[in-house]
Amino acid sequence: MAPMTLSAIPGIKQHVLILLALLTCLFSCAAAERLNTVESRPVSVRGSVDLILFGCRHPDDIMNAAFLDDSGDAYSFDIFAPAFDYSIRRAVPKEKALQEAEQFLECTFHDQQPQVNAVLGPEGQVLGYEVRPLYSPVRFGIRDVLNIEYRLSGNKVTVYVRLDPDVEAMINDQNNGGRDRR
Repeated sequence: MAPMTLSAIPGIKQHVLILLALLTCLFSCAAAERLNTVESRPVSVRGSVDLILFGCRHPDDIMNAAFLDDSGDAYSFDIFAPAFDYSIRRAVPKEKALQEAEQFLECTFHDQQPQVNAVLGPEGQVLGYEVRPLYSPVRFGIRDVLNIEYRLSGNKVTVYVRLDPDVEAMINDQNNGGRDRR
């Protein structure tokens, strides 16, 4: 009896290619390291940043944030969202960018207070800053309605901005008159 080769099995090449593609995707996604934040204003206001303004699509929008990405470092911030959800201004003086970020969050008619957090790299170094709104807990049940996640892959920090699931469910329930209650 002759030894069987892989090419003798019908469709094996397609299965091997699919398996390799899945493994590549799995390992490339797993390589991204989750980054932490800590409440902190910039220690130095010297230098320039790329100012990323996310949200403020309408006056009732609460999914708003600003990001200050240091222009001179090796890392770059990339927002995981459609291009129409954010804008980028390059090489803005850091002090001016911080003021503009806080003013940007005033685009909504909901009372809010800005909170500045440092985005920390793997060794605890500051890669940039986020400016996020804290709302009245009376309105949304919690002050911090955003889940912002940072993933580092190589020198790219991918930023994921989402609403807290409970806040999103509450808003959806209010918008459709409670018809989705089960």
